[in-house]
Amino acid sequence: MTPVVNTDQRPVVLVIRLSALGDVALSAGVVERAAQRHPEVRFVMVTRKQFAPFFPSVEVYAPDLKGRHKGVAGIIRLAGDLQRAYSPVAVADLHDVIRTRLLRMLLHHKGASDVAVIDKCRAMRRRLVKGISKEPLPHVTLRYAAVFTALGFDPGPDASLPLPSPQRREPLEPVIGIAPFAAHPAKTYPFNMMTKMVEQLREARPDVRIFWFSAPGAEADKIASIAHDDDTIVARLNLPGGLGDEIELMRKMAFMLTMDSGNMHMAALAGTPAVSVWGPTRPSAGFQGLTSPDDCNITAPIICSPCSIYGNKYCRKVSTKGFIPCLVAIPPHMIVRHILPMLPPPR
Repeated sequence: MTPVVNTDQRPVVLVIRLSALGDVALSAGVVERAAQRHPEVRFVMVTRKQFAPFFPSVEVYAPDLKGRHKGVAGIIRLAGDLQRAYSPVAVADLHDVIRTRLLRMLLHHKGASDVAVIDKCRAMRRRLVKGISKEPLPHVTLRYAAVFTALGFDPGPDASLPLPSPQRREPLEPVIGIAPFAAHPAKTYPFNMMTKMVEQLREARPDVRIFWFSAPGAEADKIASIAHDDDTIVARLNLPGGLGDEIELMRKMAFMLTMDSGNMHMAALAGTPAVSVWGPTRPSAGFQGLTSPDDCNITAPIICSPCSIYGNKYCRKVSTKGFIPCLVAIPPHMIVRHILPMLPPPR
């Protein structure tokens, strides 16, 4: 591992958020604004290398989580490496999982005098998924911002807004992005229904051009089975500039159609509107896309939803694994009805 050469003498605040893609993308605006408002401090984002494009003006330290920094011994080494490289004065833990708890404890022991941790509102989450309460959770960006405020680095009142995107231009052509998959199958709109939706969309607007965003391999192959010749399949990280190039491509879309997924939050970094389809999860859990206003969140009126915060659980009401009533209850024409007005008018 190449050692970090510290020529910047400002005090260092380590910001930790290791995964997942959507959560890291949601933290970007808060971290960037904190850095802009507090130039007297050097913020260093500790996250995966592939997420570095989310933080264009903040230094990123990418731990080797599959090698040197793997497991408990690796986290101990990571704490030592960070201490030697930065001698941090404070730690902002935006993740609060077992390994970040260990990491922040070690860094505190090594000299980081101030430590602040995200409030995951776990009790509120349990009440929400059990149907005991319908009270929405504070948006996660507000909870990220509270961590910085606790350390004395208030990111400001616009922490829950998307970052300005000066490169963004409203497309004159009906070019759209569709990201039909999510990290968890339970959050993915049934592919046969997605196929019907696209057929109805093309019937209404034959001039539409689609960029499909997916993981490489099986997802991309599945899309290839229904894509038209003039469609483009964008397999994650297959572009030369990785996620940075994907964000640049998303800037050119009239809008993105996504699940409750990382693509929804990448669209926000691009400044592109996102129409999102929600099943067992709901925006009320605090992860609404920053460019997905309420009228762009498509949900079915299923009384037992949300039944999951992350979408990693299958429906408790049915025995058939993979059948998600709250997604099946969203007919393709409902999605088409949402997105047609967002297309540029025919030329």
